Amino acid sequence: MDRRLVLIVDDDAEAREILRQAFLARGYECEEAGDGAEALEQFRASRPLLTISDVRMPGMDGLEFLKAARALDPTAAIVMLTGADDVQVGVECMKQGASDYLVKPVSRRDILDASERALERRRLLLARDEEQAQLARRVTEVTRDLDYVSQYDALTGLANRALFQDRLGRAQVRAERSGQPLAVMLVDVDHFKAINESLGYEAGDLFLKGVAERLRQCVRAVDSIARLGADEFAIVLEGLGRAELAAVVAERTLASFAVPFLVAGRELFVTVSVGIAVYPADGADAGALIKNADAALSGAKEQGRNAFRFYTPDLNASALERLALQAGLRRALERGELKLYYQPQVELKTGRVTGVEALLRWHHPERGLVPPGAFIPLAEESGLIIPIGEWVLRAGCAQAQAWQAGGVGPLRVAVNLSARQFRHARLRESVAAAVAEAGLDPRFLELELTEGLLMDPTDAVTRTLADLKAMRLLIAIDDFGTGYSSLSYLKRFAVDILKIDQSFVRDLTTDPNALAIAEAIVALARSLRLAVVAEGVETREQVDALLDLGCDEGQGYFFSRPVPPDAFAQWLATWRS
Repeated sequence: MDRRLVLIVDDDAEAREILRQAFLARGYECEEAGDGAEALEQFRASRPLLTISDVRMPGMDGLEFLKAARALDPTAAIVMLTGADDVQVGVECMKQGASDYLVKPVSRRDILDASERALERRRLLLARDEEQAQLARRVTEVTRDLDYVSQYDALTGLANRALFQDRLGRAQVRAERSGQPLAVMLVDVDHFKAINESLGYEAGDLFLKGVAERLRQCVRAVDSIARLGADEFAIVLEGLGRAELAAVVAERTLASFAVPFLVAGRELFVTVSVGIAVYPADGADAGALIKNADAALSGAKEQGRNAFRFYTPDLNASALERLALQAGLRRALERGELKLYYQPQVELKTGRVTGVEALLRWHHPERGLVPPGAFIPLAEESGLIIPIGEWVLRAGCAQAQAWQAGGVGPLRVAVNLSARQFRHARLRESVAAAVAEAGLDPRFLELELTEGLLMDPTDAVTRTLADLKAMRLLIAIDDFGTGYSSLSYLKRFAVDILKIDQSFVRDLTTDPNALAIAEAIVALARSLRLAVVAEGVETREQVDALLDLGCDEGQGYFFSRPVPPDAFAQWLATWRS
């Protein structure tokens, strides 16, 4: 119990990582758990000084864990995190002995304040005799050190959101007195997730440190820089004289990123997008300035990224639309608004239908059919891709088994896995549960991955792929040929299928380069004994060209658009006849 140990319990790996980095930076030990059962084992073995646990988790949830942990240690400092719809659950947590609870979304300041309260409560409970008083003093030391964590970003050493807002408020007072405008700049790294996916989180952290240093070189000593999120930074520019001078800093920032970063022995060419809001024209307080700068940032991204944009009032309408869509997506799963459509995969030589790809669709009650490109990125950013992805797995497996039972199959069903799903701690369990619940032979489940995932040769990636392959299911690489020039990962990992990207298939009969690339992909697959599926097949001429190349299967509008399950069964009966 003398160890300075924090136990972080959450089924969201990214949420755990944010807290872990903060505590590790100050010399504390951290343990993590992805569900209540795992957390209870670690709690029993380690007796952490402080525990932060989510309530909603698969398997043993946070409330069950809390009851069991409190029985083991009545003085434990345990802070529970609930969702906005779980306030009553939070109250129940307090009844069961939680030190405190918070309703998500929460800031790091909220979590640290709650931790301080929890540690103080533990100190009072332990201060019953001299030995317990000594333990209480250790808690006080942790509390003091948490004060630093509550103000600074552990990775970059920059101010965090809470300290940034405080500094921005003080800067506004000075601007009001001097009569000179100030500007808030939000800087977001374009496509940062691709770096984590291709090189791993350790390289991503090194890159972010480099970003922080480069931003320091773009501003004056009087300007304040902060890290607000994973790849989002903020700058307060004071004493500008004229608001337009913020554009000079923005241009300098964009130019500085034209120089590549050297990370893990690789050169990274990265751009940023910048949004600017000016005080007092664009907001009278810190919250309004940050919100409007964020709207400007979104506008810069919509322009094509690697750009900056000043705030204008019409940008808020677009931001509100995005928020409304995200709020609707949170309810879509429980309301049954998400559906799976299926597109056949056809053996080119024989015309035999071998499988289908399950494609997610959202039937919004007011907006109608929402395009995947409009809501899948929102699901990724918000973490909703995890529960949605689990639903897709279960629904796809269940449908495949239903077709088999009804005499339609057997057909393999292909399901896309996002990078966030693939890195989730419970991926194997989710896949196994989906197959078991449906009673489906795993050989009829195909998981489609992007090339970027396989470019990260970490033990975790290797272990996850090995676990999936041990289940006897199929692994496909989606959109092959568009990602990376290095193909060494094909030797390291056991994959079964390469899917030729539709951009090559579309130009197959008109562009010799597209034909050459498709031919090279088929030859590569043959040498590695992999199957090849061409995506986006739309014409008879494309089918003939693919047959000449030796491609195994095709998928696209030439055969069928993605359709609901009943429509697919009707299409299949007609196709077979």
